[in-house]
Amino acid sequence: MYKKLFNLMVLMISVLTLNLLTGFITNYIINYKTDINPYKFTGIAMLT
Repeated sequence: MYKKLFNLMVLMISVLTLNLLTGFITNYIINYKTDINPYKFTGIAMLT
């Protein structure tokens, strides 16, 4: 029982951590947008 609960918690923490990480990366790219070609910027934003 505890092993299933532990695996579920690890999965949830991993998903939330990846969500925070991609949010920070996207915000950094949006703020860094000063001299990037709009097509390249859209492609990079779609990948993250």
